[in-house]
Amino acid sequence: MGVFIWNQWGRFVAIFACVYTLWAGLWGIFFRKFFWDFLNGRLRLGPNARNGRPCADANPCGIIPARSDQIFIMLIVTMPVVQLLSIAFASAHLTLELVPACRKLSIYRSWALRIVTYTIQAFLTSLFYQGTNAAIYTTIALIAYIMAQVKGEEVEEAKEQRGRGGGGSGGEKA
Repeated sequence: MGVFIWNQWGRFVAIFACVYTLWAGLWGIFFRKFFWDFLNGRLRLGPNARNGRPCADANPCGIIPARSDQIFIMLIVTMPVVQLLSIAFASAHLTLELVPACRKLSIYRSWALRIVTYTIQAFLTSLFYQGTNAAIYTTIALIAYIMAQVKGEEVEEAKEQRGRGGGGSGGEKA
């Protein structure tokens, strides 16, 4: 049997996580919900025989978020800032992973940059309801990249471009 290559497996999981994050971000723009509102929110039941009040904007039903969650409600429900940032991170990661021209850049070979940006992506996607599975997959990819760095793996393109600068046309040696 062969040796398990963590960075290749992590790359495949990361690509899937980024595609899922894009899809979740788009759904999150149209159906906005702060995922963690159930932790300290309160449940208000719908109309029944006792109160007879219909559910409306002035009298909402369901989980009512606490006042301490207002910053998240503003960034997720009122304005979809978190969803747009998640889409931006996922798009940047997909570009980095799938576009062959990006493989010549030093940011493609940087484990630290991947670990930091995937951590930010996992945090952002864990905040809104549609992004929770994407956060789990991104965390799995993050663990794979950490294991690859701990085991001392190198990206194949890094071996081919050893001693070169960060960008350029790739034809000349630095």
